[in-house]
Amino acid sequence: MKKSILLFLLLSFALAMTAQQSTAVTTRSVMVYEGANPMSKRLFEIPAGTSVKPMGRDAGMHKIEFQGRIGYIIGGNLDVQSNFSSIQPIIGYDKVSWGTTYGVVELTYPRIYLAPAGGDINTDRFVRTYRDNPDLRGVRFRDFDFFQNKLFRVHVSYMDIGSEMPSVILASLTNVYGKFDEIEEFNEDVGTFFIRKTSRIYRYYNKNLTIIFRHSITPLQVARHDVSVTYVDETIVKQIESEKKKIDLW
Repeated sequence: MKKSILLFLLLSFALAMTAQQSTAVTTRSVMVYEGANPMSKRLFEIPAGTSVKPMGRDAGMHKIEFQGRIGYIIGGNLDVQSNFSSIQPIIGYDKVSWGTTYGVVELTYPRIYLAPAGGDINTDRFVRTYRDNPDLRGVRFRDFDFFQNKLFRVHVSYMDIGSEMPSVILASLTNVYGKFDEIEEFNEDVGTFFIRKTSRIYRYYNKNLTIIFRHSITPLQVARHDVSVTYVDETIVKQIESEKKKIDLW
């Protein structure tokens, strides 16, 4: 799958933020897009070192004004020179924060449905999982997990996205949230074909939001690259574990 098709994956990193008056300079030659989506219409290209006016951030992209025209460029391509406002990502995922009820999440993502039970999905009384199959190439599914009708975890699965996109996704996450630490690398067998898949796991953590980034490589005839990104409220996970322990003691 071509990189030009896959760049839309940056849409997974939506933010809620505002910008103050400031100036910035492009750090490289960049394409300006009509919307906050690299799959939207291309407007024009700006050379490296060009001064522009930053107007905020949306879906991992910079909204800018240049010579009276407004558009979007991919995040990480601006050197902000003055009082650009602080970037505050939502404590949750995309447009919904932790604690949002199912009814509100359904209004935001109207295509979600109760995920089929199996494995760790909808097999206990604590966590209810709803699934979304977004009309986005490369995104296999998104799972929204609720405890007591409050959102506390979202899992996004990207499948067979090529060798370049995993680093693009991780760089975009880092640009929004901060440093991710590599915490584990391991191999595991795949099926019965004596194929060993290699996975690398990176983590971002603060007291309100943990993000787990997993990049897996399966050595087929053409290596397959899969990515999963899990956004989670660890305080709720601990609460669920505590509730389960109480049951074990009864």
